[in-house]
Amino acid sequence: MDASKVMNGSWGEVWMDGEKISECTALQAKIDIKKEDVPMCGRATPGKKLSGWEGKGSMKLNKVNSRMAIKIGTL
Repeated sequence: MDASKVMNGSWGEVWMDGEKISECTALQAKIDIKKEDVPMCGRATPGKKLSGWEGKGSMKLNKVNSRMAIKIGTL
């Protein structure tokens, strides 16, 4: 694990297309790794093989101004 890639802090900003559009007060990101059993000769238990992953997340924003609404309206 590379410690410099761990996200933490007490505030955040949401940027889209190089423009700050909102302030973030909470963020949660999760990755579920999917594995399959692989039967192997000479072993009582099967091996595991990575077959994919699924990412989910949520973000809580405070409405302080209309930057986000304006950006969504122009998409």
